[in-house]
Amino acid sequence: MNGEEFCRRVLRERYGLEDPGFAREENGKPYLLNSSLKISVSHSGELLALAVGDCEAGLDIELRREMRRGSLLRRMDEREREEDFFRLWTAKESYVKYRGSTLAHMLESLVYYGGVLYENGVPAPVFFTCFEFENYVFTICTAQKIQAETEEIL
Repeated sequence: MNGEEFCRRVLRERYGLEDPGFAREENGKPYLLNSSLKISVSHSGELLALAVGDCEAGLDIELRREMRRGSLLRRMDEREREEDFFRLWTAKESYVKYRGSTLAHMLESLVYYGGVLYENGVPAPVFFTCFEFENYVFTICTAQKIQAETEEIL
């Protein structure tokens, strides 16, 4: 099942949206044409995830796996090297998605340590909800604190 099929199924079964229209912002962020609900989609490994809510959000998931991080580590702030790489990475990615931007455009301006994301040296005015499922790290970025609920859909 691809991302759009998955979104359609969840929105139909959980939110009663029979035929949600999808569109994309300039940098590819999806949004719904026929609803005020906000969505964010992410996939990694074998999982596809969807965040749905009343407020703007960015979602990223990453499978914890061995990977070459040499070039990324060289570009990281010294303080970031002490952080859990997958929590750091999903925080940055979810923030970029929340903003509707791209990593290429924003990565150099972002530093994450101590549970706080800094953009150009200033704490970003957002909240991160991070959790793990099996060997995956999920992070949702929002402007307000949220109570995230998870549900497995096969």
